[in-house]
Amino acid sequence: RYGSESWGYLERKTRRGNRVRKMRSRIDLSELTKLTEPAQEESDSWEGDWFRTAVRQRLLQPTCLMSYERRAWFGNSENGPVRLTFDRNLLAGMTTGWSTDASGLSIPVTNGMVICEFKFSDAMPVLFKSAIQQFGLNPGGFSKYRNCLARLTGMSLPVGDATSESVASEAERRSSDHA
Repeated sequence: RYGSESWGYLERKTRRGNRVRKMRSRIDLSELTKLTEPAQEESDSWEGDWFRTAVRQRLLQPTCLMSYERRAWFGNSENGPVRLTFDRNLLAGMTTGWSTDASGLSIPVTNGMVICEFKFSDAMPVLFKSAIQQFGLNPGGFSKYRNCLARLTGMSLPVGDATSESVASEAERRSSDHA
């Protein structure tokens, strides 16, 4: 959820190569209890049925809760809409239930690092390429979920999950692949 809103998203991200797809449904947080209830008849469909089905089929359970501060900017480029986000102060805690209470989170994950995400739908806009070069950014993958779990459990990340490549080669490689 965003801030202290009474609603949030059930979300699934999938990655194929460098393309990320997101499927999500907005629900009222009071509906989180439906994730542990039996599915209702088709005539009584719920926006989160697809998520509940995935949870049941894969025997999924919550494992960690995370919180971070996000600043987002929206705009347009030569190739369409773009979004720039900066995430700071990523905190994590273990959980076993479908709770959104982040008040007890105390394990820092990013140690002062800022996660910057450039979001666009086609080729990387010139504005983003320029920012990468001008500010000496090191593009690379960073999974908030995987890094939170690694920090909480003491397990190491698989090779390549939190590494950076050179700015020029990574920016060029991602220039037409990121979504």
